[in-house]
Amino acid sequence: MASPFQTCDLWSLKPISGRASEVTVDVGFVCKKCHMVYPAEVLCLNHQRASCFQNKPVSEIKATLKLVQCHVECRACRERFTTIIDFKFHCDMDRHMKRVQKIQRGLRRQRLRLLSPTTLPTRWR
Repeated sequence: MASPFQTCDLWSLKPISGRASEVTVDVGFVCKKCHMVYPAEVLCLNHQRASCFQNKPVSEIKATLKLVQCHVECRACRERFTTIIDFKFHCDMDRHMKRVQKIQRGLRRQRLRLLSPTTLPTRWR
C-alpha cells in the first residue's frame, strides 16, 4: 500500500498526471525560534517583537518561515486532496466519473462543430 505521506511529485505518477495538477496552499508563518505557526505574517512578526526577539530592532527580525502544503487538484472537478490515495479514491467515485464523461461529451461536440461542413471554407468542402 502506498504511503499517504508521498511527496508532491506528480511526474512520478504518470497514470494520474493528466487528470491532476500540483497546487500549493499557504498554511501560515512559523517563528523560527519557538516554532509557533501563525495564519498571517504580521501576526508572526508581532509575536516575535513581543516574545522571541524583544531586544532586537524590527529591521533585524527575519526569522519567519512560510509554511505551504502540497495538494493534488482534480482537473475535472477542481477539488483538492492532501494525499494521492485520497485523489485516487475520488477518481473512483460516481460524481467524478460523471463529471469526466460530461466534459468528454462536450469536447466531442466541440470537435464535431469545428469539423462540420458549414464551418469549413468552401474550397475544402
